[in-house]
Amino acid sequence: MYAFKYERPTALADAQKSAQAGGQVLAGGQTMIAAMKQRLQQPETLVDLPPSVAWLASKKTATTSSLAP
Repeated sequence: MYAFKYERPTALADAQKSAQAGGQVLAGGQTMIAAMKQRLQQPETLVDLPPSVAWLASKKTATTSSLAP
């Protein structure tokens, strides 16, 4: 793998800011880490959503991503 910035926001607003700034969101159960090891994905910033923030994001709206810019 390679160097990347790791963020773990504790508030939904912080997660939104990181995602809007170009961070790649990781919220468990994804194959992103394996893809990063194979250099198929190379995000500069990885935004890891703890369960409480991921839950808030899922409840924010059912039709659009609350983390989208």
